[in-house]
Amino acid sequence: MEPVIINSRRWSIFWRALFGVAFTAGCVYALRQGIKYTHIISLVLGIMGIPAFGLLTIGWIRLLGRTALVIDDRGVWDNTSMISVGFIPWEQTLAFLPTQMRFTNVSHDYVFILFADSTWPWRHLRPIRRYYCWLITKIEGFPPAPLTMDTMPLSPVECACLLAEQRRLRRPELPPAVGPVPDPSSSEQYTVLEVDGRVDMAEALDRLYQEYLEQSRRAGLIPPVPAADAPDEGPSPDGGAGGRQR
Repeated sequence: MEPVIINSRRWSIFWRALFGVAFTAGCVYALRQGIKYTHIISLVLGIMGIPAFGLLTIGWIRLLGRTALVIDDRGVWDNTSMISVGFIPWEQTLAFLPTQMRFTNVSHDYVFILFADSTWPWRHLRPIRRYYCWLITKIEGFPPAPLTMDTMPLSPVECACLLAEQRRLRRPELPPAVGPVPDPSSSEQYTVLEVDGRVDMAEALDRLYQEYLEQSRRAGLIPPVPAADAPDEGPSPDGGAGGRQR
């Protein structure tokens, strides 16, 4: 099958890179002021901020010349953000979980991937990206390497549905991946996880995974589990935030 190519929203990446340049310049100025006037806070801000914001800015600039997502028979090439893992083989994908993170005045959309081996993304992230993922995991409780919808012209549900369907078509020998399915008991077409910073992401994603798994079984997309194996619902996502679903 021909690859499916999803182009990035370059203006979104451009503005992130521009803000990164501005923050890096501010840290350079703070460092110069700290050296000139022996101001400890400015020195610390400059020393810590220049490499942090500088590397982040370089990462966003590099994304300007890349497509956001390439789907082929081997797997998915993810270049949606600075912390993307890159190539993800279909064999590692067990579920695609669309999520909306709400902050004070903004929201960000993601598709979290449930990996067959939870250590796989950590082992395949480049060192700098692994460091940023580690920071985000510690601060926000995120599982590693989510697909970021802010740089793509797709909603999280559209992206998750596309990935699940492409995996089914391209690798029919693999067990079906869990993803969004229409929920007949809801007035809305799909169940989407909505969370904020006060909840436990691991628990919330696990609930969404179990709900999608049950919906997929009712829809006949995934074979029912024999009674003897019923208590084992499969692996749960690594990560962190309980939330509400809609």
